[in-house]
Amino acid sequence: MNPLQHESMTQGEIHHVVNPDPYHGVFGSDANRYAKDLQDHIDFGTSGKVAGFIAETIQGAGGAVELAPGYLKLVYDIVRKAGGVCIVDEVQTGFGRTGSNYWGFETQGVIPDIFTMAKGIGNGLPLGAVVTTPEIASVLAQKIQFNTFGGNPVCSAGGLAVLRVIDQEKRQAHCDDVGSHLLARLRALQQTHESNYS
Repeated sequence: MNPLQHESMTQGEIHHVVNPDPYHGVFGSDANRYAKDLQDHIDFGTSGKVAGFIAETIQGAGGAVELAPGYLKLVYDIVRKAGGVCIVDEVQTGFGRTGSNYWGFETQGVIPDIFTMAKGIGNGLPLGAVVTTPEIASVLAQKIQFNTFGGNPVCSAGGLAVLRVIDQEKRQAHCDDVGSHLLARLRALQQTHESNYS
């Protein structure tokens, strides 16, 4: 699910919009209809002002399902017009794991205002990061940020080593080769078996 958080006068709330699942979703792969669902939700379920929108570029917990093609581009325009920031969760998709791109959001042709990353950067070490615009970063710099293990030099060194291995061993190209092979084999199987989905 893609949570949509909006502002209210008394407290923040989180709302969910329809998952743009091109295989099992209510609108199939029609990104325009999913985006209209979001717009309707903003128009009729909020004050019209949103704080932000956050989504994984590939729904990892839902079976590794890509978003409907073009969905984020449409949604980001809607969210920004409503005053919100666009946030993408790259915890499972970042660091070349899609094969075709280094970041999952690149498959949607968008640039988020904030993106989060973890797992791939530490290869098992507890490490994560947030990347954002200079404008948002300057606001965050005025706040107190606290993390018990933040700035751990061992994990930071491990993260740097992981980034070097990803580059030196061409792990993104490997993901592209293996992923393309798997998809080709699955498509061949698809031709020989009946589908229960219409």
